Amino acid sequence: MKLIMTKYKLLKDFYTISIVLVFLPAICFAQDVTAIAYDNENNLFAVVDGSIKQYDAKGKEKKSIVSFGSKDNQVIRPLSLVFGTDNIIYAADTGNNRIQVFNKKGEKLFSFGNTNPEEKLSRPSGLVIDSKSNIYCSDTGNNSIRKYDSKGNLLMTFKITDKSDAGLQSPFSLAIDKQDRIYVSDIGNRCIEIFDTQGIFSGKIVSESTDEIPGNIAINSKDEILILDSSRYIRVYDKEGKFIKYFVDKYEFIQPVCIAIDKNDNTAVYDLQNKSVKVFNSSGKQNLEFSLRTDRREHSIRRTSNIFIDNKNQKWIVSTRGSRYAKYDASGKLVGSYGGKGTSEGLFDNPCGIAVDSSGRIFVCDTFNNRVEIFDSNNRYIDSINDLSFPMFITFDKQDNAYISNRGTVSIKKYDKNLKYLGEFKFGDEFSPGDIIVNKDGDICVINTPKHEVLVLSSSGEKKYSFGGYGEEKGKFEVPVSLTSDDNGNIYVYDTGNKKINKFKNGNYVSNYKAGAFFWGFGAIAAKGENMYLFYGDKFIEIPLNEM
Repeated sequence: MKLIMTKYKLLKDFYTISIVLVFLPAICFAQDVTAIAYDNENNLFAVVDGSIKQYDAKGKEKKSIVSFGSKDNQVIRPLSLVFGTDNIIYAADTGNNRIQVFNKKGEKLFSFGNTNPEEKLSRPSGLVIDSKSNIYCSDTGNNSIRKYDSKGNLLMTFKITDKSDAGLQSPFSLAIDKQDRIYVSDIGNRCIEIFDTQGIFSGKIVSESTDEIPGNIAINSKDEILILDSSRYIRVYDKEGKFIKYFVDKYEFIQPVCIAIDKNDNTAVYDLQNKSVKVFNSSGKQNLEFSLRTDRREHSIRRTSNIFIDNKNQKWIVSTRGSRYAKYDASGKLVGSYGGKGTSEGLFDNPCGIAVDSSGRIFVCDTFNNRVEIFDSNNRYIDSINDLSFPMFITFDKQDNAYISNRGTVSIKKYDKNLKYLGEFKFGDEFSPGDIIVNKDGDICVINTPKHEVLVLSSSGEKKYSFGGYGEEKGKFEVPVSLTSDDNGNIYVYDTGNKKINKFKNGNYVSNYKAGAFFWGFGAIAAKGENMYLFYGDKFIEIPLNEM
């Protein structure tokens, strides 16, 4: 991003308009926490399920200040809170199209912005107070900024930016620095607009990427501007609009949507996907993490699509519905889950396959984002394979060559350990790859979904043989979803349609094991040592191979 003092062209394409229409309603009505703020005594307040609540230093709720509703003394999902003299609370009462003013006990003092028809607010969302106690409100629905005195009397309205612009387009969050410069998160124009207290435009911070939609913003005591946008990152800029750094760490958050900074530069960030607030001191060290909801749940690991067991007997599982992957230790205890829904680095959209190479790198097929993401052994994002189309599953041979079931091109793509593309394997119109493994002999085994069969290939992609086919009889499959092999060369196929794990030797049927299936088409198996591990729904089952 850079600070631009010259002409700026409005983005009026359909994509921009669509984002504006979707982004604001999502903030106003979908999320459970719509604002966080510190008062003048560094107490933290939050809007949770539409109500204003106060929290103590340990993140425990002290009391509910203002309740949810449309009555005279209530609010509906306010998107901003600011505190004036004597900790008077000003709330941008977004759902009721007004600004509500309360004392620190939550008793209503007065309201404004909803009386005079010509001055009526429409979806007010951002609030700041200047050094003279004037109040500024982003009137989102009217594409303008309203300036009021401390009693709520309208002083002026401004909306014009560059002379070449049509003005503000869905202004959202506001922030103010020590010089009383007002920063406006302009969603429609995809930038941060800057004004003085008289509404005179003085510049803007413009993203170099048209994919970034600015959200909440805040300013610390150094006049550094912290910007939350439609990515997972919180970017920090100086007052000249120069990018300085990512706040704390580039991958610290999944979906940060609210931010507040107190007088000591303690910074609180609410992460929508993690349903938690993290509080950092002025040095960036995390001091606290807590949930603002009593019904917080762990990330779902249901609808599992793949499981991989590494050399330490650690289990790696992909949750397609949860857009995450999870790690279990050798005893089957959950260590942690990673990722989240999104398009940014380290996030996923309906991931399917997972595998770990000999160096400990974790590869996840980020299916709907058309890439394979790569993480180090500490689960930090490091790289991606991007020239893919609907990658489903991945496996490695002994040389760490990767084989990827690339559903979009109905082929298997091969890469070396340095991620160099080596070619692809195709097998005609009746081929669409599913789960894929490399057995102890180095053969590639892949589920061919249309024909309900398993193909066995050489490392160069030549077909050796196939087995299976559609049916309910022995050796046939209805919905084959997962493959694994043991140290003796046996191949196992998990068929969720027939609810069986079938065992084969050199393509010949040996036996089957009755197994449950949580959801038609989901579930995974992996063999390691003397055991088979079955994961379906939220169940993790260990089966001795001698029982198969």
